[in-house]
Amino acid sequence: YVSAAVGPAIPWLRAGAAGHIGVQVAMFCLDITSVAYPMLVCIVTVLLVFLARGLLEWWALSHVLPAFVKHCRFKVFGSEVSFVFWLLMNITFSQLSFTDIGTDTLFTVSAMRMLEQHQIVASIWHQVWKQSLLGALPAPSLRLLIASWWALSLLQMIVPVLRTLRYGDFQLRSEHKFRLMGTSKAVCGDAVVRHGTVLLSLADANGMVTLQALSIPYAAGLSQSATTPVRKLSCLKKLADQQFERIFFSYILETAVQLNIQATVYSICIAMCKLTKATHELQSLGPFSMVVSLLMTFLKLLEAKDFFQVVAVAEQIAASPDVCESTRSNHSALAYKVHAIRLGCALLFGSLLYVVAKLLMAQSCEDAVWNITGCVTLHA
Repeated sequence: YVSAAVGPAIPWLRAGAAGHIGVQVAMFCLDITSVAYPMLVCIVTVLLVFLARGLLEWWALSHVLPAFVKHCRFKVFGSEVSFVFWLLMNITFSQLSFTDIGTDTLFTVSAMRMLEQHQIVASIWHQVWKQSLLGALPAPSLRLLIASWWALSLLQMIVPVLRTLRYGDFQLRSEHKFRLMGTSKAVCGDAVVRHGTVLLSLADANGMVTLQALSIPYAAGLSQSATTPVRKLSCLKKLADQQFERIFFSYILETAVQLNIQATVYSICIAMCKLTKATHELQSLGPFSMVVSLLMTFLKLLEAKDFFQVVAVAEQIAASPDVCESTRSNHSALAYKVHAIRLGCALLFGSLLYVVAKLLMAQSCEDAVWNITGCVTLHA
């Protein structure tokens, strides 16, 4: 059992998630892009953060692998590969995930400072809003929109931690030892949670791709080894619940919306620079941040493709003539969740296309800003 193997890693992953959140908040509050810190200090600090995170991820992975390897094979982009290649690719993706969140914070800080330094930005934003499909509504505060959505993006790190808190954790009764499953009732809801569930949720909170990448092949392996249709569907249902949470609460509400806000702010920055003949750091930071986010989101869509291949076995189970009524009911619930995930993937893909279009049109439109209604005409 995974739960019996990963107990010692749980406290460290909780600490890692807290540190992850703390680093982003510190970057936002200290406004590190506006202070002339020595370059050597910045480089050493960044390297130490990446090193500490990498060591924590490897330590947690070393507890997980012996349990997972019995049920899953190592794949990258749907192709079976060696463990070394799988590890190198996913560690790279994991550090890119951390970089993605860090650049989002830097982008937010830089955008907030641009609003303070250039009053014309607010005027450009109101003109952009008036020429959009929502132009009939009052224009929201761009400062509030940027700051609040950055704060909401932290939920992808906070929610998994809170969702897997157990009453035993508060009472210091959850023993994190090898061969103990840590079974305890969750604070949020009535579910009984074990160490394995906590580990996968904390992997999401930490953005540790090596651990996240094991969830789909592991569920597929458990489903294949299950002896009854009910157990097979139970494995797939847990996987679907996890993917549903990732798609809607992380990929869409955080990544997709954040990307659209960044693309709009970046194009407004280009327009401001054209009107004022000034330069701004967002001209270089913006594309870098968005390219990293687009790359990570594309990888998440590939993960969803693997998920749909795994849950396809549910249709074969339901089509069997000798399945019981409870199995059909479980299949219906699973099918509903899968359809919702398909819709979420379509919304995510459409959002990515819209962001790419805004970035391309920022170089084509005369005033750099583009809405779905066309190029925006600005008046100084």
